[in-house]
Formats: sequence, C-alpha cells, structure tokens
Amino acid sequence: DLNKQETSMANLQAKANAVMKQPYFYSFDSGLVHFVSFGTEDNPINPYEMRGNANPYKSNYDKRFQEHFGRNSTQYKWLENDLKKINRTSTPWVVAYTHRPFYHSANHHSPCSRDGDWYGCAMRDLYTPLFEKYGVNLILAGHAHHYERSRPRINNTLASEGPIYVVLGTGGFKREGHFRTDSTKDSAFRISDYFGYVKMQVCNSTTLHWKFVAAVPGEKDGDKSTETAKAKAFDEVWIENWNKT
Repeated sequence: DLNKQETSMANLQAKANAVMKQPYFYSFDSGLVHFVSFGTEDNPINPYEMRGNANPYKSNYDKRFQEHFGRNSTQYKWLENDLKKINRTSTPWVVAYTHRPFYHSANHHSPCSRDGDWYGCAMRDLYTPLFEKYGVNLILAGHAHHYERSRPRINNTLASEGPIYVVLGTGGFKREGHFRTDSTKDSAFRISDYFGYVKMQVCNSTTLHWKFVAAVPGEKDGDKSTETAKAKAFDEVWIENWNKT
C-alpha cells in the first residue's frame, strides 16, 4: 500500500544518504602500481546547474564547490598528502581514476562552456597541478561513452612527457557520437565504434604495455539473429614512466 511504499522509499533515501557520507577517495598498492581514487560526482552540487540558465550561478555555488573540492577541502588535502607519501621505489607507477574526464574531444560534451562540460574543466584546473607535481602517470575516467587516450600534457599544454588522460566510457552503455575536429592533435588515439576494456601490463619500473580491447561484432551465428563478438586490440602501445624520482 501507499504507506509501505513511502516507508520503503524513506529507507532507501536514508541508505543513500549514509553512503554519500562515506569518502569517495582512497588508495591502494598493487604490484608496482599505486592506485588512487578521487570523487567528482559525490557532492551536493548538480553538475548541470549552469545549463540553460541566463543567470547560471545558483545561490552560493562557488562556495559549495570550493568547500567540497577546493584546495581546503578534505578530498584535496587527502589527495595531496597521499601523493606526497608514495614510495616511488616500491610503486614507481601511479594511476589515478575518477568518473568525469578532465580532457576529451567528444562533441556531445563541449569543453569548458556553460552548456557543455564546464564542470570537468573546473575540476581539471584544481587537480591537474597535483598530478604534474607528483608525477602521476595515468588518469582514467568514464562519463563520455567512448575510448580516448591523450598525449602527455603539462600545464594544460601538450608536452613530450607528462600525465596521460584516458577516457574509458566503453563499458556497455550506448556509445556516443563523433569527435570534434579541432582537437585531433590532442588525442593519441580515440574511437567510439565499439564497447571494450583496457589491458595494462606493468613490465618494470620504467615501462608498461597498454592496449584497448574492443568487442567487434562478428558473423551471424547460424540462423540466430545475434552476432558473436570478437575481441580485437586497438591502440596497443608501450608507455614510458615519465617520473624520474
């Protein structure tokens, strides 16, 4: 009945509120890699607050954003402290991951505009200096439903070495769109045709092997209407560790 439905919804909301109070940032070591997670969505801010609004800033928006993500926020301080303490002898590789990408070239998420992915750009301006300062190798994200590997970047500019930003939005939801033609030079590789995943093999302290494995549709399976997907490797590269400490 209605009372039971309302009670059930209230219980679900209480559980959701409890989960949201937990930190979305943590780290762990696995082999030669230090993995670090940080949040971009776990906040009381709607990333689309500015969209389609002539007066885009809602009440106290900037204050709320800075409190949750800014340099004096719990997450930012924790992240810098975590990166600062990494033992690069035992874990010479550092891989960070989150939800929203800092760099991408999908045309369905226009960069740094009120009607586009301004939110990712605001996060980027705060956090990329940390990744550069402490020699983070790879930053992985999703959100945009394609695969894309950037060229190394330093100070928001292409560089010969530096952090590499990867979009891995190919887990199974609908594939999205085309790419902007004005950002071809920024991407080392990009594809939106297939679902897929990445295989990363860390060989030693200086080199890792990286490839994107796509599920490519095959032939029709006899009289059945379904197709048998075949794994096919794209973007198979060797990545050198740019951190020299």
